[in-house]
Amino acid sequence: MIRPPREHPHHDGPLAAEIERARGGSGRLVLLRGATGTGRTTALDAAVRTAAGRGLRVLRARCSPEDTDVPLAAVRQLLSPDDEFSDLVPEGDERGTAARLWRTLRAYAAEAPLLVAVDDVHLADEPSRRWLLDAARRLDRLPLLLVATERSQYDIEPRPPGLAQSLAPSLVRTRTVAPLADEAAATLVREAFPAAGEAWTEACVRAGAGVPLLLHALLDDLGSNPLAGAGRARR
Repeated sequence: MIRPPREHPHHDGPLAAEIERARGGSGRLVLLRGATGTGRTTALDAAVRTAAGRGLRVLRARCSPEDTDVPLAAVRQLLSPDDEFSDLVPEGDERGTAARLWRTLRAYAAEAPLLVAVDDVHLADEPSRRWLLDAARRLDRLPLLLVATERSQYDIEPRPPGLAQSLAPSLVRTRTVAPLADEAAATLVREAFPAAGEAWTEACVRAGAGVPLLLHALLDDLGSNPLAGAGRARR
């Protein structure tokens, strides 16, 4: 089986205008929001590739529940990726450490335009969230674009405040990662199964429900089970 590309069809060359703005010396925060499985990380990956292709240096972090008790864990991932948080923030010195990390970021920005990519920012530790918010308020004077993904669907856990809730509208752009349109989903099905009939393709599109993660998982399962996909060319 030829696996479908792990790209959301609408993520081609994202944030081009924001990247050019940062290259010109004025950045801001861009939030990519969406429900689970809609392709937030894929959109962030595409932004990283576009920025790197335009000459921006990329700093990247992925937040996780395991790091929520480690002060400034997300920021240290960005700026000190090799220390594995061994140099923990001294008690009561969060402000001093945050200031040192901010100076490090400014030094990087002085060398070249930056893209700072933070995946799953809703899982970031609170000191990192405060640091990122403070940074967002200063980005309009720096060649630095901050792009963060944020979950917008909370079925079980209470929904935390959005990262940009307290920011002025001029400092942030929010983009919702939309579900796959039927045509885009059908394209992924046909790329995975070129001989697929129309009815079989439509059934896969309905089963995927516009969620890239779900559709890819379905196509992978069908590709590994010849009996499940045996009728695809006849329908």
